[in-house]
Amino acid sequence: MIDSLTAFVKDEFPGLVDHILSPCAAEEFTDLLMVLIMSHRFEKQDPCLKDTFIEFSIVRDPMYKYSCQAQEKFLNFPAYSFLLMWFAVSPTGLLFA
Repeated sequence: MIDSLTAFVKDEFPGLVDHILSPCAAEEFTDLLMVLIMSHRFEKQDPCLKDTFIEFSIVRDPMYKYSCQAQEKFLNFPAYSFLLMWFAVSPTGLLFA
């Protein structure tokens, strides 16, 4: 799973994990992306979702229990703010939507 996400990040955000982010920040970004992508599986006990950087509720609540507080918690993570804006303006994100 991590290999696929790393390849996706390298393809969509050239240079981000190799040149801009530190190795620790790149790992955290990839982990946060994995939690976002796999948020629908929060109760499935997938091994790749153990010991993540954040609680699933931060990602799931804006989708399933929306409130301004849930939105603020989600957007307090710079990676999620970045991904939201990227998705909203990227050709890939617009095509997907």
